[in-house]
Amino acid sequence: MLLSSTSNRIRRIHGTSAADLDRFLFTRGLWLVFLKFTVVRVVVWRSASPALLAVLQVLSAIGIAMIVLAAVVRLPTLVVGLVGLAIVLGHNLLDAVTVTGW
Repeated sequence: MLLSSTSNRIRRIHGTSAADLDRFLFTRGLWLVFLKFTVVRVVVWRSASPALLAVLQVLSAIGIAMIVLAAVVRLPTLVVGLVGLAIVLGHNLLDAVTVTGW
């Protein structure tokens, strides 16, 4: 994801418009999520059961992150930097939160 964000920033600096970049990221993210819930689910799990729709793994997480990145492309660099800094500095604040299993 770091390389994806870096390459998108480089593309933006070299003249790719924000509209083209966010359309590219949004469609690629949707494509990855679609592949995860269709092809990968059938090939890996050998099942098309709707019960497996709740299983989000790496490929769908990358796709969802690309969809979010499509919206972030239009934000000012300072705002993106501050959000990134808040994530890095505050990521341990939720360590005490426990989630019960299914």
